[in-house]
Amino acid sequence: MAVPFLQNTTDRFALNDALAGEFEIKEISITRHPIDQWLSLSRLAIMEGKITLENFLKGYRKFAEHCLRTGFIRYEDFIDRPEEKMEEMCNRLVLPYDPAFIDNWWKYETISGDTRSKRGAKKEIKRVPRYPVAEELLARFANNHDYQTSIAALGYSHPG
Repeated sequence: MAVPFLQNTTDRFALNDALAGEFEIKEISITRHPIDQWLSLSRLAIMEGKITLENFLKGYRKFAEHCLRTGFIRYEDFIDRPEEKMEEMCNRLVLPYDPAFIDNWWKYETISGDTRSKRGAKKEIKRVPRYPVAEELLARFANNHDYQTSIAALGYSHPG
């Protein structure tokens, strides 16, 4: 999506481009339902006024298309079956799977992600309730072609 770091999208994965000359790239993506992703993203101060829902959904569709080419794990499936999905990711990336991750993940300091969420415990992998969504916003999602294409491709459904 580029923003807030770039003005315009490049339709490329810059990290892949940066690493490709030095490393063999192995990919798998973690997806999240676009409504939840939008609700989370739109709460970040750094994103305020930087992206519209329509531009987000256009970028999300491009991401979904990328996921279909390279493989993906849905965040929601990982939350429900963390050991199974972590092992699947490790196999895909040709990395050893450590079953002890389930007890130790919250101590990891060299990966991205914030375990200080106000919505859940720091040491437990668990589903948290969706932020409230206004009916008008749900309708905007439902009527957006990029959204409909993305959720169909990734196996999500529209709430309701």
